[in-house]
Amino acid sequence: MPVRNCTLRTMWYIKIYIVLFMVLQSQVGNTFDGFMDGASMYSSRKETFSAMVFHGVSEKCNKTLRSLNTDERWQYFDSWGKPGSGILSGNVKWFGAFDQCIGIPDAKYCLVNVLGKFRTNKTFPIWCGICIPDACNNSDVSTVVENFVENVTRRYFPSIRVVDLSCYEEPSYTTSVVFTIILCCIILACCAVGTAIEISQESFQNGKEDDYFAAQNGALKHEKDQGESSFSHEIPKVTDVMETTPLLRANKKQNGVTDSLELEPGQEKDPKPTAEDAINNTQQLKSNGLLVEFFLCFSLLRNTRDVLKTDVAPGTVTSLYGLRVMSIFWIILGHVYAFSAIDGNVENIFVLLGKVENFSMTVISNTYPAVDTFFFLSGLLLMYNVMKILKNNNGEIHWGKLYLHRFLRLTPTMMFVILFVVQLEPFVDKGPLWQRHVDEQKCDNYWWTNLLYISNFYPTNFLVDGCLLWTWYLSVDMQFFVITPVIIYLCYRYGYRGVFGTSVFLGTASIICIAVITKHYDIHSMANSMPRASPSSKMEEFNYLYIKPYCRIHPYLVGLVVGYFMHKRAFRAKQLNWPFAVIFWFIAAAVALSVIYGPFTALREDPRPWTMTEKILYNTTRHLAWGIILAWVTYACEYGYGGYVQEFLSARFWIPLGRLTYSTYLVHCALLNVMYFGYRSGLLFSTQWWAYIYCGALLLSHGIAFILVITIEYPCANLEKLLFRKNRKDQK
Repeated sequence: MPVRNCTLRTMWYIKIYIVLFMVLQSQVGNTFDGFMDGASMYSSRKETFSAMVFHGVSEKCNKTLRSLNTDERWQYFDSWGKPGSGILSGNVKWFGAFDQCIGIPDAKYCLVNVLGKFRTNKTFPIWCGICIPDACNNSDVSTVVENFVENVTRRYFPSIRVVDLSCYEEPSYTTSVVFTIILCCIILACCAVGTAIEISQESFQNGKEDDYFAAQNGALKHEKDQGESSFSHEIPKVTDVMETTPLLRANKKQNGVTDSLELEPGQEKDPKPTAEDAINNTQQLKSNGLLVEFFLCFSLLRNTRDVLKTDVAPGTVTSLYGLRVMSIFWIILGHVYAFSAIDGNVENIFVLLGKVENFSMTVISNTYPAVDTFFFLSGLLLMYNVMKILKNNNGEIHWGKLYLHRFLRLTPTMMFVILFVVQLEPFVDKGPLWQRHVDEQKCDNYWWTNLLYISNFYPTNFLVDGCLLWTWYLSVDMQFFVITPVIIYLCYRYGYRGVFGTSVFLGTASIICIAVITKHYDIHSMANSMPRASPSSKMEEFNYLYIKPYCRIHPYLVGLVVGYFMHKRAFRAKQLNWPFAVIFWFIAAAVALSVIYGPFTALREDPRPWTMTEKILYNTTRHLAWGIILAWVTYACEYGYGGYVQEFLSARFWIPLGRLTYSTYLVHCALLNVMYFGYRSGLLFSTQWWAYIYCGALLLSHGIAFILVITIEYPCANLEKLLFRKNRKDQK
């Protein structure tokens, strides 16, 4: 950068700082002067700062200001935001003393956002907190701000204008809030009753101990005999893999859908009873009524055990747990950065945005492939499980029940989170930016789009008007699920021709759509991570490319293909020579690094603008490439080529965390909103400090998710099983 430009920029900053400091320090101290004796305030003292700023306010506000004594005036003045050091680094959020302001009797805190050319030829927003008596209504506040801009600020910055004004208001207990609180109390009461029943049943067996141990010993003897006779054959490989969507936990059997993935023959029929099944069956010998069974669905003891257990069936594809959990870790890492860069209150924001220009930071700014992992797993699990049902039932399957099952498993937890965020989150915290955050929630108008899983299409500008922006993934995943029956039917009817035909057709159609959208809107795939990108380009990239199912289907299609191959047992252990396996590992690593770090040339300090050909090539291939990489990792880990990678991904500690993935995904962004918007002052970015924030967000997200799982997600799943079991009994 030329020395002259640097000098001019520095001089601009010095002038800005000196002027604002003089205005706020020297003159703002006189803001309330003249109100002690206001007889000649607007006549003999027309040029005072008070007259210029508070001219035109209502009589009630004017009277209150005049009645303030010296101590009260200084409390107000001390609460106002003032320029601090670090303006050159982006410290332009002068919040003031929020708690001190709202602690003053009959005072309120307001945050003003002004925009002007504070840097050479660039506009940049400045946030400033002001504290005024509560007798001054919002119209008075607007008048004060307009007077300040018109009579004071524009003398030095003619282009400045007010773009936003929000005053903090204490949340009120509306009917909806009371209903939400009552609902939470009912849920907690059901959990308490269910837990008490569970404890009482375990503590007092009423003479059933003999039957219990007899059944247990019989099952153990059966397992021993079965084990001795089956070791001469191949051990069935069954995987417990979190439903047909990778964000959910696994259930043994629901609605005729077995949530397990069988890779070898020998497990077509229901497995023989085990010791655990004997124990469970013995406990079911008690004649529990429907009401007792209802409360037991909410038992915290039972649900906690289900979450924390790490035992899985022999041959389980446990590497999928590791992939799932590491992907959610990666997503949270990206959101910790994105939320602070976009909506946070970082004092040295230019330093934070400059970090994107570092090569090592690309893995954080480009976390988009993490979501593709979930799409891949979703397609794999759905294809395998449904093909197994079709095979066992001679091509028949009740898709209505499958759709209903999917809806009931996803929706209650998501809708509870939306209800909590809309109604109760305003009571969770407060701060200078808090009112702005609460006012920007769009769920009051568009919550139903989440319920119908169409939020990625309506509202059309989802980035601005969407309800819980991160739930776009659930809408896309549900839309994939809705169209999958047609794909699976063709695969079942025409075999490998159907698999390759549908995959090639849909994959090619997706590539064409991505290319046309990229060309028409000139979209860069990393627009939302590029500090220099315009707001319109970021919005177009998110709304037209990032959240649309026809642009994200490639990893899902790859998952479907892999699931079909597993169903047909096209994969076998040790079917590759080790040299070829090593070569494939190197190729997969190279492609993965290219997908992640390839966009760095557009993010660095001296970016190289991408040509349209480069944009189209990267946008059309990155999702497909990532899906193929995951296909290789899954194959290698489960058929003898994983090595240390397989051992790491299959570690037992991933299993409980994997059961929390869905709820963790739902709550982690809401938690980050509370963390960032609840701060009273600015944050100073540093690598060490952000590492602490990330670790805290990771721990708290999983902690809150654990509570959500044992009180909402698992009870709803248990109630669904109880409902269908009751229906089957009635039919019999």
